[in-house]
Amino acid sequence: MDQEAVSEFLGQVPLLQRLPSSSVRKIAELVEVRNYEPGDYVIREGQNGEGVYFIWDGQAEVSGPVYAEEGELHLKKYDYFGHGTDDSAPQVNVTALSKLTCIVLQHGNRHLLQPKSIWNADGTPADFSLVEQILHLEPLEADLFRGITLPDAPIFRQVFGGQLIGQACISSSIQDCGLP
Repeated sequence: MDQEAVSEFLGQVPLLQRLPSSSVRKIAELVEVRNYEPGDYVIREGQNGEGVYFIWDGQAEVSGPVYAEEGELHLKKYDYFGHGTDDSAPQVNVTALSKLTCIVLQHGNRHLLQPKSIWNADGTPADFSLVEQILHLEPLEADLFRGITLPDAPIFRQVFGGQLIGQACISSSIQDCGLP
């Protein structure tokens, strides 16, 4: 499969639609294609899968003790599974119902599924996008924050309109979430 087709497909997966297109392209570079015949196990109960599986084509069935009362769960194109941690063995079986093609993002690359922002980025504010720099607030003390104004703003040294509201929302979420 060519990388452009994989990127386009991944852009349609609900889990990935919140990511920027650059992240989706990076994921498309790293995924591997796996093919299964009808009746093949993709993941067996108590065994770890290889990573996060995105169904490209075909159907799969999820069964196991968790679904004993409800019956099986059927998965189709754009559905995904296997997003647990490396050391948590799933208590389900995932079986191919038809010829099944999955795109697999290995466990070691799961971090790419998390969007980077000022709240979870590893860098410094200078590494953030302009919007993130403008919305970034430095907590000084309880209910007191320091932010920046637009770099090309007039010399008023004040914040107006949408920037003020955006920073207010950020300061509120920082306090609500207990973030530093």
